[in-house]
Amino acid sequence: MMNQEDFISAIYRKIVNDNLRMYQNEIFTPEAFQDSPDINWQKKLSLIRSFDKDQREVFFQILRHVIVDTLSGVFAILDGVTMLRGQEGDFQLFLEGKEISGDLQDLFLEMEENI
Repeated sequence: MMNQEDFISAIYRKIVNDNLRMYQNEIFTPEAFQDSPDINWQKKLSLIRSFDKDQREVFFQILRHVIVDTLSGVFAILDGVTMLRGQEGDFQLFLEGKEISGDLQDLFLEMEENI
C-alpha cells in the first residue's frame, strides 16, 4: 500500500528526475523536434543548443529549480498551505482510501534537500 512518502518519492522520480532526463536527452538529439510546426520551439532549441557545456549545466539547474518550485507550489495548495483565488474549502487528496494531503510539500522539500 502506497503511503505519503511513497507517493512523493514516485512523483519526484517521475516529474523531477524522468522529465529532466528526457529534456536533457532529447534537446540535444539533432532529429528531436525537427518536424515541430512550433516556430517558437525551434527558436528555443536553437538557443539552448548554442550553449557551451557550462551554460547547458546552468540551464538544466535552472530548469530543475523551476520544476521543483512548481511541484512545491502544487503540494502547498493540496496541503492547504496556500489557497487559490475563489477557493472556499480545503483540498483532500486520497490514495487507496486514505488521506495523504497535509504534509506533502514538507515531504517533497525534505526529499529535494536530501538529494
